[in-house]
Amino acid sequence: MSELLSGWQITGKTAGVRFKVRLTPRASHEAVGGLYGDALKVSVRAPAVDGKANQALLVLLAGRLRVAVSRVLLVSGAASRVKVIEVEGRSVAEVREALGFEDERRDE
Repeated sequence: MSELLSGWQITGKTAGVRFKVRLTPRASHEAVGGLYGDALKVSVRAPAVDGKANQALLVLLAGRLRVAVSRVLLVSGAASRVKVIEVEGRSVAEVREALGFEDERRDE
């Protein structure tokens, strides 16, 4: 199942959801919100050195989604700004609500 939420594509999986993130490391503050194409924009304070920004991303998302960090997986994009994240144990609706997206489903 795939839904477009204000341009953000989030895909329901058997055990959770998968979505794209555009990460900005070394930001002045940590934030989740907005879109960059079909990816969710996320900013972290950590530098993009030795995986610190990736780890900060996983911790930030886990906190927002109220799941253990071990349930937030970096599927691809470890060395890229655009990453694919998988969250185990959450539905599309739960992720959308936790990250502040309104219910803007488009019937196709």
